[in-house]
Amino acid sequence: MTRKKVFFSAGVGLLVALGCSHPFGGTGKAEKANVAHGEREGKKKPKKGVTDPKDKVRIAPPVPPSGVPPRTSDIPPMTADILQFGTAEIDRLGDVVVAGNAIYVAGTTGGALAGPHAGRADSWVRKYSKNGRNLLWETQFGSDQDDEIRALAVDGDLLVATGQTEGALTKGGPAVHEGDCFLVGYGPAGEELFREQFGSKNMDECIGLAIRGDAIIVSGGSLGTLDQPKHGREDVIVRRYDRGGRLVWGKQLGTPQFEEALGLAIGASGVYLAGMTDGKWEKNLGGTDLLVVKLDFDGNVVWARQLGTSGMDCVRTIAVDETAVYIAGHTAGKMGRQAFGDGDVVTARLNEANGDIVWVDQFGTDLADSAGAIELRGNEVWVLGSVLSPGKHEAGMGSIETVLRRLDRDGRELYTGRLGSVSDDRGLGLAVDGQHVWMVGETSGHFAGQNHGMWDAWLGIARTADLR
Repeated sequence: MTRKKVFFSAGVGLLVALGCSHPFGGTGKAEKANVAHGEREGKKKPKKGVTDPKDKVRIAPPVPPSGVPPRTSDIPPMTADILQFGTAEIDRLGDVVVAGNAIYVAGTTGGALAGPHAGRADSWVRKYSKNGRNLLWETQFGSDQDDEIRALAVDGDLLVATGQTEGALTKGGPAVHEGDCFLVGYGPAGEELFREQFGSKNMDECIGLAIRGDAIIVSGGSLGTLDQPKHGREDVIVRRYDRGGRLVWGKQLGTPQFEEALGLAIGASGVYLAGMTDGKWEKNLGGTDLLVVKLDFDGNVVWARQLGTSGMDCVRTIAVDETAVYIAGHTAGKMGRQAFGDGDVVTARLNEANGDIVWVDQFGTDLADSAGAIELRGNEVWVLGSVLSPGKHEAGMGSIETVLRRLDRDGRELYTGRLGSVSDDRGLGLAVDGQHVWMVGETSGHFAGQNHGMWDAWLGIARTADLR
């Protein structure tokens, strides 16, 4: 699997951590020059120097006047209120969702953070007041092995979480092989409503999660045979459950090669998967490609798009509205007008009806960068990720910084800022409403006070009015 044991990723190489093997995810004229957007041109050939995977889209942003990629220290720092917490072990905060007057966060801990410690690494969920100051309830669970929540979703009074386990989370459940998926549902007071564990005889992980109406959709990847015959080395898996946690259908999709779904969204007309492949859904463009697939509500493929460059590319996160699909991830090539470093943050808008590219925004520093989360609010697109800095403690930064980018629906940059301590910090989850932005992640440093252990969880809250 591409991201097994992400919880223990603190020791991986930085290029791997910010590439496709790990999620992390004031503006002047110079920053605005990084925007990459374009328009449809029918069957015309793209202009010289422009990468166009489908020969249908002109991606023609302005070029930075100097032609020199910005350094991480060139990105202006943002202001946010930070809540940092943890145990003496490794702790991370991987996802955040906002509903009503509350925020829900979830992650993984090697200690007793939100309840008794069950195994090597446990999963935990917390509910806070919207300002992050009041803890309303918390719960921690796990097997005697490693367990990690990868995604949260909320709809009304139902909160669900999904992830991966290497142990037995359910009594009398399936035999655990290399790794299983789990799905857990909670009520408004934190009471557990259901817990399901499933997997093949090989390794499986679930990463994507969404709720709409009576449908809970879970997605990820499998090295085995789960719901349908195996296609290749690793397949996309997607399952639909009802609101009581009962399985409705399961699908297994793929080519003879490798693919995995890293992001998931539900729209009015279907389910949308985003991830990576080195197979051939359309034309393989080299290395690993971005993969975006639309399914109907019965799990049948409506369309699939394979995009990218000759390098390593992947989509980590996806969001949809009535007319468009928005994706964000990483490219090691040139999908926009300019490639900035060893790998860049890439955001794109696709046509909802057929998956054709509408515009691409490619942004980065002179090193390696990637996006890990995307949110739509009003007429804006918000993207959270991580960027490398040239060296520890340069300009008061660590080797990895969190970056937040704000675009309009046409791909024009409205804001880009960074957040970090003097050590390494990764942004992993994002939620936005009309007034605030919530960011979550992990840090080996300290934003305020003392680091509790090796890596701590952090929750940042910023005002949207300050991010312009």
